[in-house]
Amino acid sequence: MISSAMLVGSFHVIQDLVVEAWARCMATVIAKTPLVTCHHFVVLLALRFLLVPIELWASVVAHLVPATCRVAQHMVRETLKFFH
Repeated sequence: MISSAMLVGSFHVIQDLVVEAWARCMATVIAKTPLVTCHHFVVLLALRFLLVPIELWASVVAHLVPATCRVAQHMVRETLKFFH
């Protein structure tokens, strides 16, 4: 027959194993917290670009397209001059 002292002793062993497992899990979580924090910071930095109104991005692109076309035309003219 199992005595009550053996049950109490085995309960403490099981309790110690659970506490040790919990402590290891917490140590792992605490060690990975800075990585998660950095990841969230990077995501927030990326998402802030979505907060800028679309009209602002459209105006920036609208100004860049004609400038790019002028540069391309200039390069074509310079290349044609080079061959003649």
